[in-house]
Amino acid sequence: MDGLRAIAVSLVVAFHAFPSMVAGGFIGVDIFFVISGFLISTVIFEDLEQRRFSFTDFFGRRIRRIFPALILTMALCLGVGWFSLFANEYQQLGKHVAGGAGFISNYLLWDEKGYFDNASNTKFLLHLWSLGIEEQFYIVWPLLLWGLWKCRFNAQIVIVSLAVISFYLNTKQVTNDLTAAFYSPQTRFWELIAGAGLAYFCLYQKHPLLARFETVRGLLREKWSLVLPVSLPVVLSHLQSLVGVALVCTGVYYITEKDLFPGKWALLPVVGCVLIIAAGPKAVVNRWVLANPLLVWIGLISFPIYLFHWPLLTFARVLAEGTPPIWVRIVAIVASFILAMLTYHFVEKPVRHGTRQKPTLLALTLLMLVLGGIGYGIFKANGVPSRYLNSPNEQPNRSWKLEGPGVTSCGNLVASGKVTFFCATTPEPTVALIGDSHAGHLFYGFTTSQHPVYSKAVIVGAGACQASLGMESTDGCTEPVEAAVNLAKNTPSVKFAIIGGYFGFVDSSGSERSDEFLRGFQRTIDGLKRASKQVVFIVDGPTFKESAEKCYHPAIKVREWARDYPSFCKGATAADLKDNTEYLKFVELLRRRNPDVFFYSPQDVLCPGGVCMISKDTQILFGDDNHLSTFGSKLVASDLIRHLEAIRKN
Repeated sequence: MDGLRAIAVSLVVAFHAFPSMVAGGFIGVDIFFVISGFLISTVIFEDLEQRRFSFTDFFGRRIRRIFPALILTMALCLGVGWFSLFANEYQQLGKHVAGGAGFISNYLLWDEKGYFDNASNTKFLLHLWSLGIEEQFYIVWPLLLWGLWKCRFNAQIVIVSLAVISFYLNTKQVTNDLTAAFYSPQTRFWELIAGAGLAYFCLYQKHPLLARFETVRGLLREKWSLVLPVSLPVVLSHLQSLVGVALVCTGVYYITEKDLFPGKWALLPVVGCVLIIAAGPKAVVNRWVLANPLLVWIGLISFPIYLFHWPLLTFARVLAEGTPPIWVRIVAIVASFILAMLTYHFVEKPVRHGTRQKPTLLALTLLMLVLGGIGYGIFKANGVPSRYLNSPNEQPNRSWKLEGPGVTSCGNLVASGKVTFFCATTPEPTVALIGDSHAGHLFYGFTTSQHPVYSKAVIVGAGACQASLGMESTDGCTEPVEAAVNLAKNTPSVKFAIIGGYFGFVDSSGSERSDEFLRGFQRTIDGLKRASKQVVFIVDGPTFKESAEKCYHPAIKVREWARDYPSFCKGATAADLKDNTEYLKFVELLRRRNPDVFFYSPQDVLCPGGVCMISKDTQILFGDDNHLSTFGSKLVASDLIRHLEAIRKN
């Protein structure tokens, strides 16, 4: 059985490391399911038969078998992630650690995305979905078999019926909801039950193939005096194992991630694995291939190999921000084998075969609960962003935030549907920021300025909605924009109305729509001027062609050493920025029509000498490709306040 485990884990590892070369390698998980169902059910049937079955012993063995390597894997992921992951990445890892500790990873992933989606490549514990399904099976299956044994009910009928029902649900669900079919235990249990059914027949009918042969042999001799050679079962056993291997190889070769899997395709690895196991230890494949000492050794450490290989490959993928070089993937695989070997000898074996079983079980259970709690805490703490705040690795997802000292009101107009965001530091603000997130990302800079006038800020607007009044909109911007402008106009304490917005609306709208935006902005400006507000128009800052995250990843030194350091990180020129020519023409036209409006450009602050900087004084300026970080917000707001103060004094 260890040799078959080795084949299964090798297929999975090969697929994860070299998906284009071993396109169907993921069916190794299905082989694991059959093996697990067979081994677990064999133990349960034998214990029930000998009247020694105990739920305590059964689950105790499961804990000693699974918990040590799993706890170590998840703890190492959290430890390495603390120093190398961004808050959003670490938050997701915390969530998946909690799910892994509770053996519900398949349900969490089901609620997120499909197994083969690109986003899945950055989920460090994606592979725990299969462990979740196995553990859910281990909870239900012994209870069911124990109940059947107690009631003296025919287990064979129940096993076959459940397998058929689960397989039917699988074939139906795979066309309706592929993600559900992949992660749902109801559509996967038939694979484990296939192994369980084989265990039942092997135990109660000795060898299924031999039993059938003896029946046929007796009938032929009795009715037609035909005598079949005794060696025929051996030949058929060899043939059976070869057919099983052929089915598995066919699955590896023909099944790809584009197929509706599991569905009917899963029959290839499942039936193939059943045939190989049923052929017995003397079959040619089982004896001469699967019994090979190297495969047996790999099989012994297959569980920790499975646990370690995916996080290592994922860390490599995240650090490389894409598919890492072949040599890196090979190193990750070798490292997973080394870690697995060390785990097997120094963690798994001592735990499984130690003498202090009860204290060990208690300690493992408590460790798993604590680890799950830590993971959940990290998830609820948004990935603990304070790890990198005020450092060169400040978090990208904190590119701007609607908070600051003295914020007394935030979001109280959201419920009415009038504006998407509304935050204020005082009931009597002097500054109103109007627009989308490109107005919003200055809020932090204003509210933390400690200036007696300009720190009293309010922000009103809606995401992706330009402060352009009177435009017909299908994206829900008409009412929020009108409410935002009216709030600024009708608040007596507001002296400065600052308009900001992402420049992309010009290029994406076309000339006719651009003219409509121009008229809308003019209506906004005219209304604010009639309300005696000093209008300030923020000329939008640079937008990079790539996210600035590439420049301050915690492992940037590794990528710089690998000569994959993005050139724009040391200073972005026009070639690294999205073209804003049409937008600047739009701004110039608006400027000519409004000589009394102050047009402020952050260009001198962010792009001195025409070179746009990603960081300044070891602090990052941008959180992504277009939003300011909190440090960038403070820098730009400080410069703008200097200009506003000059206007106010004049």
